[in-house]
Amino acid sequence: MAVLTGLMSFTKGHGIRALSIIGPNGLFISQAVNGVLLSAIINERNYVKLDGEQFEKLLFAFSPIISKVIKLTNTNYYTFLGRYTYNGERFIYEPYVDLMKTVTISITRKSVRIAYGENKVRLKRTRKGYTPSSMLETLGYIVRRLHGGNA
Repeated sequence: MAVLTGLMSFTKGHGIRALSIIGPNGLFISQAVNGVLLSAIINERNYVKLDGEQFEKLLFAFSPIISKVIKLTNTNYYTFLGRYTYNGERFIYEPYVDLMKTVTISITRKSVRIAYGENKVRLKRTRKGYTPSSMLETLGYIVRRLHGGNA
């Protein structure tokens, strides 16, 4: 599989979680605001509301990851924008945590790794039992859709 790239952002605030993934053929958005959840894929021709527990789980699985990033980098940001790459086996997200500094979040079937300079953190699952393998599978589905595939 070719390497697919695009932009991704994650916002974490009081009562708000938002994940946006942008590819060449559309936008995936998943937002939870005060308990109201919406996930959709939007492109120039249509809007598809996504019903599925996997999108909600993905959104809330990123929350503790971003909490670790905030703690590790001591940043004041609450929205993290950066580039992603996906090759079928690994999803890498490199959000900015300062004006010219990024952190690397690497998701494989076995773990989520966060690297910032010499600091490294490895996670094998969330507190609620969501696994990196499930994250990678859902992210792969989304990215393939945004790059022209149907699934």
